[in-house]
Amino acid sequence: MNEYLNDIKELSKRIENANSVCLISHLNPDGDSLGSLLGFGLALRKKYGNKIYMAIPDNVPAKYSFLPGNEEIMNLDDIGKQELYILLDCSDIYRIGENRCIDANKIINIDHHITNDKYGSINIINPYASSTGEMVLSILESMKLDIDNDIAINLYVAISTDTGSFKYDNTSSSTHIAVSKLLEQNINIGEINTKLYQNKPFEKVMLFIDAVVNIEFYLDNKVGMVTVPLDLIDKWGGTTEYVDGIVEFIRDIDCVEVACVLKETENNIFKLSFRSKTYVDVSKIATIYGGGGHAKASGCTITGEQQDIKKDLLEKIKIHLR
Repeated sequence: MNEYLNDIKELSKRIENANSVCLISHLNPDGDSLGSLLGFGLALRKKYGNKIYMAIPDNVPAKYSFLPGNEEIMNLDDIGKQELYILLDCSDIYRIGENRCIDANKIINIDHHITNDKYGSINIINPYASSTGEMVLSILESMKLDIDNDIAINLYVAISTDTGSFKYDNTSSSTHIAVSKLLEQNINIGEINTKLYQNKPFEKVMLFIDAVVNIEFYLDNKVGMVTVPLDLIDKWGGTTEYVDGIVEFIRDIDCVEVACVLKETENNIFKLSFRSKTYVDVSKIATIYGGGGHAKASGCTITGEQQDIKKDLLEKIKIHLR
């Protein structure tokens, strides 16, 4: 993060001078976006008090309700105009909602996605970081802000979830050094990991079973695809977060290089999640459809008939297979 020291100094100055600061994570927040939001937000509140707000465009998923400070997160619709906005883990401005109008001069953009389009007045983008949470820890250290147990728990969750419990190849020596610093705050990683990875609701498991039984394989079984229609989501409680984990399951099949899940969020509107195993850069595929992400984990949203989407997707994926 040394190359961003001047940007971090400017960030610190602008927080100091602002009368109100709102930290925002993206729609359908994951562990990295929420952990980064809370880790950074709680640290800033310790120094600057109630002029620091934390907001998301929707709701905190139930699986992350144990995160310290989550009750302080407000809905973005309930936040009035602020003097400064810090967007975390958002590769583009639309990740906080299609109709959000924020003056770019008021935005600080902190992210680790290689597809980030640098929409802020200050852009601290590090595609080599494992997670936005890892970046936030470095920023807190540069700003000489205190890191306590609650902050450490949030940043640990951010890093752990975005590295697949340190299995993905975005995990580096810097990642482990960052986690070792968090462990110095005496966080209970056994308890955290149980809540994160060993606490699946019954309904999520049943949805998972119903979905993966209909897995489809294409292109010599190198591509695995599952569609999760609205009626299946409704059958098991109507919670879209229950779809999480299916795309990783498909990717982990030995013959599969590219995995894709089409999650129907509204009639004929599908949120797509891509994963690749070794050599395909799925961010290039997601970008075609206005999405983005990482080389091995990306996503986008497509409107259309399911079969037409699948056909077009396979044509795009085929170009990248060997």
